[in-house]
Amino acid sequence: MEVHKPKPVRNWREFLTEIGTIVLGVSIALAAEQTVEAIHWHNKVVEAQEEVIATELAGSMANAIERIAMEKCGEYRLDALGRILDTASHTGQLPPVGDIGMMPLRQWTSGAWDGVIASQTATHFPRQQLADLALIYGFVRKAMRSPSLRWGPGPN
Repeated sequence: MEVHKPKPVRNWREFLTEIGTIVLGVSIALAAEQTVEAIHWHNKVVEAQEEVIATELAGSMANAIERIAMEKCGEYRLDALGRILDTASHTGQLPPVGDIGMMPLRQWTSGAWDGVIASQTATHFPRQQLADLALIYGFVRKAMRSPSLRWGPGPN
């Protein structure tokens, strides 16, 4: 392989040509790096949206739908128990009540969202979608803390 020794620059035109070549090469390398990074973050965002967050929110949505569907039944049972207790307070005798029952134990989760935030993937979401998800997970966190919405053990 033949190696050419660098030639000394003889005039401004040659100097600017050398500088232009270097600047163009560095610009191409930086643009390629930015393109690869943009593709990388796009793939992470799509993975987070389609796999992680969608699965977690689907579970939370199923819990919420089940809770709404069972709410009237729970209220009816509490009303019936209240009537039994009112009658027992007047008569002085508590009749056999049987199994009182309870709502199913469900857990509200936000681990996937917390992971997306921690990995800084959320910063690459579209602004409106990020605001919408933050609002939704705010409700999930409220449900996690609220004894009336939480079914089963959860953070206090």
